[in-house]
Amino acid sequence: MVTMPNLSNLPEDVLESILVRLPAGSVARCRAVCRAWRSAVSRPSLDRVHAQRPAVVAKVTVATAEVGRTETTVAFDFFHGRWHPDKTLPSPRTLRFTSCDYPSCITVLGSWDGIVCIQRRIYKPTPPGPGYRHFDQYTLWNPLTMACADASAPTSSGEIVGAYAHPSTRRFQLLHASSETVGDLPIAPTAFRILGVGDAAMNWRELPLGLEEEILMNTRDARHLVSLHGNLHWLVLSGPASTLRVLAFDTTREKFRSLEAPKRQRGRGRADLTTARLRALSGDKLCIFDLELSTSAMDVWVLDDYDAVPQSWQLKERISLVTWDKSDLSLTFSKVKVVQSVYDGEEIFFHKEDGRIYTFNLVEKEWLTAKWANVSKSSYSTSVSLVMHRESVLPGEVSFGEALSPALSPMFHRSGQQSYSLQQFRKH
Repeated sequence: MVTMPNLSNLPEDVLESILVRLPAGSVARCRAVCRAWRSAVSRPSLDRVHAQRPAVVAKVTVATAEVGRTETTVAFDFFHGRWHPDKTLPSPRTLRFTSCDYPSCITVLGSWDGIVCIQRRIYKPTPPGPGYRHFDQYTLWNPLTMACADASAPTSSGEIVGAYAHPSTRRFQLLHASSETVGDLPIAPTAFRILGVGDAAMNWRELPLGLEEEILMNTRDARHLVSLHGNLHWLVLSGPASTLRVLAFDTTREKFRSLEAPKRQRGRGRADLTTARLRALSGDKLCIFDLELSTSAMDVWVLDDYDAVPQSWQLKERISLVTWDKSDLSLTFSKVKVVQSVYDGEEIFFHKEDGRIYTFNLVEKEWLTAKWANVSKSSYSTSVSLVMHRESVLPGEVSFGEALSPALSPMFHRSGQQSYSLQQFRKH
């Protein structure tokens, strides 16, 4: 008779070598095996290894139904098929917000280090007049573990421009930039704040920019930051000449620095922030998509050597934005969400406001068949966002500390889909 080994007594290094090879969903389930496995899964080192895996394109749908009372669902689902052939993907997960005492608007800001950040903008009346003022609350959600936490916005006006898991502790951090509107463009000046979610005080603290010149940031696109080499990156304008630069934030040292952008002869000022997008390609390379309206084309600039000083950008590609069905994406480029993906080379997703999704394959040099984001016709209001998502196997107490919400009770629909209810903030 063959005796099976006691897996709970495996050496730590052997156990970790096994766990890093498993899909994220399997790793999360390993927490229930025994204390040793739970401890191994909770190590920041394991999550850091999983964070190096390629991001996957995911769809987040926000649907509000008005049937006597307002109820909003936020559904998270991976794209299957050609964009993610893995048949072990989990079924869609849904977070359900019950009615609030005040009108509210729910928006998905982004996905960072496995956490989906949801903004709940709540409108409260300002007596004695008829007007309203709004305040923001943020729900942080790990669709893999179904861990949630809540955080409040700082008292100053502004927007969340990104987030990350701390390199050492893996505690989730939110970044906020103050903002003002210039024309129809939300612009953030140099005041940045950071919040360690679940820290003892849960207070926002100011981060000094530490640069010689002031910067301007388009907060509408800033949430689509690029995380590479332990830094967060945004496109900004720098100095009185409004020079296009890349702002980098070192997540370990909490310091900002400025990188050169591609040298171009035209000076478009603030237009640069609506006609350029900063993204990442495979091989951990920064990439700038730069629109040239006169030719309906987009230049692809790549930074081959991240550590070189000065930075040397190479023009790798020029892509016509006139698609196979004669749609000209350059005409609405400022409103198009650009998401990069990796599958048999590089694919770039273009998500239009009307729901259509176009993809360009950088290997085959062609536009691929347009897809439509599924939108429920029965909802009062529906919006769909595309995000690049890397699953995080960290338990909620590591990511969110004391801010971790109580365990959510799942509800099962006839289709087998799970949804979890989360009460919105009510009157104080």
